Amino acid sequence: MKTTALEEFKKISAVPRRSYHNEKIVAYCLEHAKELGFETYYDEKNVNVLIRRPAASGKEDKPGIVLQGHLDMVEQTDAGVTHDWDNDGLELVFDGDTLTANGTTLGADNGVAAAIAFALLQDETLENPPLEVLLTTNEEVGMDSVKDADLSYLQGKYLFNLDGGGEGCFVTGCCGGQTLKVRIPEEKEKVSGSAYTLTVTGLNGGHSGIEIGTERANALKVLGQLFFDLAKKHELYITDIRANGKDNAICKEACADIIIKDAGKTEDPEMLIKESEQKIRRVFRLTDPDLSVQLATNGPVEDLLSYSQDQSRKITVLLQNLPFGVLHHDQSMDGNIETSCNLGLVEKEEKGNAIIISIRSSVAERIQEVADQIVSLAELCGGSAESDGKAYPAWLPDPDSPLIPLFSNKYHEMYGKEAIVGPVHAGLECGYILANSNLEAAISAGPDIADEHTTKESLSIGSLERTFEFIKAVIESV
Repeated sequence: MKTTALEEFKKISAVPRRSYHNEKIVAYCLEHAKELGFETYYDEKNVNVLIRRPAASGKEDKPGIVLQGHLDMVEQTDAGVTHDWDNDGLELVFDGDTLTANGTTLGADNGVAAAIAFALLQDETLENPPLEVLLTTNEEVGMDSVKDADLSYLQGKYLFNLDGGGEGCFVTGCCGGQTLKVRIPEEKEKVSGSAYTLTVTGLNGGHSGIEIGTERANALKVLGQLFFDLAKKHELYITDIRANGKDNAICKEACADIIIKDAGKTEDPEMLIKESEQKIRRVFRLTDPDLSVQLATNGPVEDLLSYSQDQSRKITVLLQNLPFGVLHHDQSMDGNIETSCNLGLVEKEEKGNAIIISIRSSVAERIQEVADQIVSLAELCGGSAESDGKAYPAWLPDPDSPLIPLFSNKYHEMYGKEAIVGPVHAGLECGYILANSNLEAAISAGPDIADEHTTKESLSIGSLERTFEFIKAVIESV
């Protein structure tokens, strides 16, 4: 019985596969491929899975194709939802054509690649040239499995990446990126006053590349504005800042423990926060209509360790002025996003907190320019900033690639529509793979996925199946 991409996605979704924890999904893919009778190769050093399907009769001399995608996924969980990411599969929710996960990210980014690939491998009607499936890992955390990999074992000529686009959108290039850690030194003093917990919730978040142009709110930036508003009226001391998330996702929740020394002597802090919330909600009324700010009273405290008032002011300035959102557009006529920056999360370190920031740009010099600005700002605010090593190169578009007319013409032939072809403001593994292999050209495609890297992530089931049929048709036309 013919399997579908959706059926394969269900199987994949039952296996835990968050970044840096790839053991179970790798084992599943290797075992699945072997059970189906395909040749497999496991690149243990770089944690890559390779599966080969021989060419159909008469297609042996056609250019070989490598289907590629990554197995790992961004793990995000809604507040109040318990999910064991190391042991639990996803709870899929079907609503008509839309597939989501209950309280977590769906992992369609990029589980659909393996799903489509396994469905194609099993399709007995597929008239394919030599076909390889390359399934990589840890893409979401720096493209670790292809960064320094020797991929000369790939025998194909063309790379079909299945981690991009959206139906009818074919990606021919992507930006590069770098991740920075902005460290706040743990220099605290004993403070007495009224303690509060300030919380920002209800934001939509989103993929820090794909969604960065939507101008959605960032919880850490909102927190900086709230600190500033409080400090205008009160003697503010910041005790701690917390923001869980991912560097490649727009921060959607953040909270802070604070102390106000003069809470009973001047304007009511709770009323002040309500006024600030209303102001911020007006700004993000369309992008984040559920934005909420809460100030919970924790009572009086004595001699509690906290950042000094001066250091709290510097933290406020830092959060307010760290760059976020679209910084530059491409200088060509198309005006695509060229450079952006995202505040992702706060990591706890032995000597203090670190704000994790992701910079993306199609121009390497812009990445360095923004990084230099962040370093300067951090130092002025008593902290420091440095790269965490998660840099990746841009994949430069090749306007003469033979894959552009191949995909565009086939899409028009099948659907009577013009395809959208061009680069994307996100990171893809194609640049590393092309550099580290003998492959000659690459293109990226995929089904319609919305709100990647968030718990609202959704996949169009119909689009998944159409993408399967489209990729099958392109493979057969090579």
